[in-house]
This record gives sequence, C-alpha cells and structure tokens, in this order.
Amino acid sequence: MKGTDGVIKLVLGFALISAFCLAPLAAAPDEKSPKPQYDAKGNLLRPADYRDWEFLSAGYGMNYTSAPGSHDLFTNVFVQRWAYEEFLKIGKWPEQSMFVIDERDAQSKGSINKKGHFQNRPDGPGG
Repeated sequence: MKGTDGVIKLVLGFALISAFCLAPLAAAPDEKSPKPQYDAKGNLLRPADYRDWEFLSAGYGMNYTSAPGSHDLFTNVFVQRWAYEEFLKIGKWPEQSMFVIDERDAQSKGSINKKGHFQNRPDGPGG
C-alpha cells in the first residue's frame, strides 16, 4: 500500500505543478495587441513599434503613384505577430490584422557603395 501512496503523491504533485504553471496562461486575456488606433479625424495612426512586428517582405522599385517626379522606393511590410501566428494556423488573416508598409528612399551613392541600391531614410510622413 505504501508504494501506491507514493505513486499517487507523485502524480498529484505533477498535476499540481502543471496546474500552477498553466494557470497564468489560462487566466491571461487573449490580447491581440496592438489594435488599430485612430486620431480625432478618424485617420488610422501608424503604430510606433511596428518595426518590432513580424517582417513579411521587402520590395524595390515599387511605386504607388504615377505622379511626375515620383521615384523608386524600398517597401518593407510588417504585421502584428499575433496575426501572423493566426494566419499560419488557419490560413487566413484574422480581423484587425494591420499591415504597415514602411517606405524608404533608395540610394545608390554613399559610403563605400559602388553599385546597386540600399535603403535610406523613411519616405513620407511618420518616418
């Protein structure tokens, strides 16, 4: 009977430790942060920490305007980590996913660079 008591105590001990470790995860709210924020006029605000989000892609030479004097840009795309993880699970982007396109000027002359282009300062407002 003593052997059985030891096994029961061991199993109960593991169960208690598991419950203690998993309780904070179960109690934590399913916070999908950051959520879209808007200014007083209803314009979507660029999140301050978007460069810490999941990096999705980069492009060069894309241009979203045909205005005279427009130039080639580097574009970097970021999305919230929780949205990316959800996309990987279900194959669809969840509601309130935000994609930030970070536009950067392309520069070809600078420092020791002799050929090609590199990203320079952010282009446009909020950069």
